[in-house]
Amino acid sequence: MGTYLGIPLVHGRIKKALKDKLLNKMQRKLGSWKAKTLSLPGRVTLAKSVLQELPNYYMQSMSLPMSVCENLDRIVRPFIWGGD
Repeated sequence: MGTYLGIPLVHGRIKKALKDKLLNKMQRKLGSWKAKTLSLPGRVTLAKSVLQELPNYYMQSMSLPMSVCENLDRIVRPFIWGGD
């Protein structure tokens, strides 16, 4: 249907392309940050303030399946614990 403020307007179920778009956006953000240069509290703060708010922004207009939320956690977890 289109987008409004960067969020696709969806009726019905969420398509795989939208799920992949959200996951790719998260991976691109993580790819630009260097986890090794930040302390553990710094990584946690960065993940909470930026990475966890992106799905919340999408969830204001649509319901994300639990599998997408679990995949997002799998992406964020290695960043917090010191991975690249």
